[in-house]
Amino acid sequence: MNNVKFYGSEEPRLAAFRRTEGGRIYTVNYGAAKTLGDDGSELWEWKSAELPWLAYPYDGLTYALIVSALVEAEYANDEMWAITNNYLANPSDSDVKAEWDAMQAWRSEAKEIAKAVLEYPAEPA
Repeated sequence: MNNVKFYGSEEPRLAAFRRTEGGRIYTVNYGAAKTLGDDGSELWEWKSAELPWLAYPYDGLTYALIVSALVEAEYANDEMWAITNNYLANPSDSDVKAEWDAMQAWRSEAKEIAKAVLEYPAEPA
């Protein structure tokens, strides 16, 4: 789960990459919003999902890989399994249902972000 937030004076790019010996490492930034810093100055706050170069062919990204990276940035694999199993075991429990609904909402949002990333030209970071 990605609890790390990044801050900057400029709005982050939706997608960027950096070159390494093995290829490109893509970063997808999401959840960007303006906030106030400790000194009262206006800042941008966002989270990022990184797609290591080993996860896809050198020549590009796919919708499925972007969605997967975004979902996994918010929900660790064991957390997703726990939420799924809890829901299957007791779908009428309001707390379990709320966790399930939140995860499904994030998956839907991740799909929309992935579509936008594929339309957005990634730039070097």
